[in-house]
Amino acid sequence: MKTEQFMDALCQWTSEKRTKETLLALMKRPAPSQMGADLRGRYIEETLRQWGTLNHDGVAWHRDWKGTGNGVLQLGDSNAVPIWFLAHWDTIGFMVGPYQEEMGYRLTPFFHHFMTSGQEPGIVFGYSESTGEVGVVTKGTIIGGDPAYFRPKDQDVELVPGMRVAFDCPAEDLGSGFLRGQLDDALGCAAQMLAAGFLADKGGVPALFAFTDEEEGPVATGTTSFSRGSARLIHRLPPPQAAFVSDCHRVGANGQGPQMGDGALACEFASAAKGGVTPPWLWVETMRYMKQYQRWVKLHVNTHGSCSRSDCIRLMEVTPNILLWSAAAPGGRHFHGGANTCSISDVAHLARAMVLAALWARDYPWPE
Repeated sequence: MKTEQFMDALCQWTSEKRTKETLLALMKRPAPSQMGADLRGRYIEETLRQWGTLNHDGVAWHRDWKGTGNGVLQLGDSNAVPIWFLAHWDTIGFMVGPYQEEMGYRLTPFFHHFMTSGQEPGIVFGYSESTGEVGVVTKGTIIGGDPAYFRPKDQDVELVPGMRVAFDCPAEDLGSGFLRGQLDDALGCAAQMLAAGFLADKGGVPALFAFTDEEEGPVATGTTSFSRGSARLIHRLPPPQAAFVSDCHRVGANGQGPQMGDGALACEFASAAKGGVTPPWLWVETMRYMKQYQRWVKLHVNTHGSCSRSDCIRLMEVTPNILLWSAAAPGGRHFHGGANTCSISDVAHLARAMVLAALWARDYPWPE
């Protein structure tokens, strides 16, 4: 297939309609850490099946890969592939503590907790012994603070250890191509689904798409408190030559640098270089490669913005070759300041950039 035909087909596949539907569906499914395989994995599996992605030869899907909590979609007949794509499907959530009169249930955050005041709608999930699945227990209100508390609407429902409280944030279509809601990291997961679906249909491009669990985690002195799910992958699979890690980006203040709606974004390093850092040669080679396709794919250097450490901290253990490409999601951080907003077209461009990164990694002459 000629380049123009290929890219036109890619743009058609990553249409605003398909991108919007995929992203909204994920946003409507909060999945606190350790529950992603049930709460988002089932939707991802069903959608990939509807698209026909899972019908192709050489495609393998695992909703809970070897019991690690991660969803893994493998393209190719071998576990050894040149590039991994990683986006986390878990959302921020709390563990349930004892009940306190007038306040509610005390919560322990299973993430970096910023919400020191205010209130947000909450939803409680629990594991059902009878069905063997995770489901909704009740809804209520999360009260910010240190500690935070949860007040259930139904006072007759008892919350117990093993349950998780998540933010019950509405997924809103703002019109004009923008969405608002719980985008961390529905944004990256949607792009991965779109990219993987297209590549599986075309065939011949080996890659691994990981929807990681337990990326969220509390602040600690080291990095073992978060991105735990991807750690379980790197020790059980042949390491990739390169890793593409996609988590929400922040953009420059006062309109400095590229902004939401300008396209996908690339950062050279995460968390002031405490996370992944793209090697100079990889930065130059991939940026040069992408310029060939700028007619179809918008990718900008996030000059005045930043991205946080994510699964890149795990992949650094097995490869220095980390790409930190994603899309902007301005707004509050972990609901300190409310929900986030994104451009549908930015997510579509991110998916297209993933497809091209997979093609580049397949054809690059990696050292033996």
